[in-house]
Amino acid sequence: MATTSKLPQIDLKGWFQDVSAQFRGLNPNDPGAWPKWPRYTVYAVALLLTVALGWYLWLSGTKEELTSAQQQELTLRDDYKRKLEQAVSLDLLKAQKAQVQQYVVLLEKQLPSKAEMDALLPLLEDAGVPVLEDAAESLGATYRGRPSGSFGRLAVFSFNGNKIITTSGGGMLAGRDGDLIAHARKLSTQAREPARHYEHVEDGYNYRLSNVLAGIGRGQLRVLEQRVQSRRAVHARYREALAGMDGVRWMEEPQGHRSTRWLSAFTLDLPDASARRDALLDFLERHNVEARPVWKPMHLQPLYAGCRYFTHAPEQDVSAALFAGGICLPSGSNMTAAQLDRVCELLARGLELAADAAA
Repeated sequence: MATTSKLPQIDLKGWFQDVSAQFRGLNPNDPGAWPKWPRYTVYAVALLLTVALGWYLWLSGTKEELTSAQQQELTLRDDYKRKLEQAVSLDLLKAQKAQVQQYVVLLEKQLPSKAEMDALLPLLEDAGVPVLEDAAESLGATYRGRPSGSFGRLAVFSFNGNKIITTSGGGMLAGRDGDLIAHARKLSTQAREPARHYEHVEDGYNYRLSNVLAGIGRGQLRVLEQRVQSRRAVHARYREALAGMDGVRWMEEPQGHRSTRWLSAFTLDLPDASARRDALLDFLERHNVEARPVWKPMHLQPLYAGCRYFTHAPEQDVSAALFAGGICLPSGSNMTAAQLDRVCELLARGLELAADAAA
């Protein structure tokens, strides 16, 4: 005989009433005494809040990382484009560099030989290029009867301690343009405007000579010609004493030029010139005679290592060769005949010793 099973009866209404009754009359000061369903509910809510807070904090950090990664990607893309453009243009840049170098060589060939002022000045004037003369140590020199510093729109002279006229430092600005000279004076006095207070509309400096130093310089200008003659006499004595020495080369004085011979210097036009120069300088130093190499070229200075420069011709670096064998000699206007004779004698001996050492 077949029988039918009965499903268990669940009284949901009674269950809801029982649960609801547990939430009534709860003491907030004593959660531990609450029935189970209120306690379970509080636990569940706390768990959900903890999970939500952790998710939010994790998501915020991830968002920052994502933003940073996106920015880094943009930077890398830009860097890649820039490097790609450089790589594409590399051959073009090399060609432009070669073209510029050829252009510089061509310009050099177009300049007047030995930079003669008579030929150079008209070219500059036609091109509208103003001339500023660096006449630092040529005060007293002339070119075809005209004094050094009289060719350009402005000229500068040095009164440093080793110059033919000295104020221990500083120098002189000369020119025919009164407005430029007046403006230079203004700039040298802090560029003050004519007002009761300090008023400035442009940058100024404090480069002027003091009245005392200017007075010392002006006093020496009265004997400038005597000093030029003394320096030229010193130079002539050196050339006479070393006339028979092998490889000694002096800077010639072209026709129409009159140098001050502010500093007497020669070069050793011989193999191993640098070693011979150093041997001679060492010998003179041992005898308390002050001499030194000529100025080191700018492109050989550590400060400008790696900078581009252009030689006179391929494999012909003139300034480097002058430095390798150049020697500056004592050239003071007040050298006595006895001092000059002694230096000449030591020079002859030192050159012979340097030659023996190089042999």
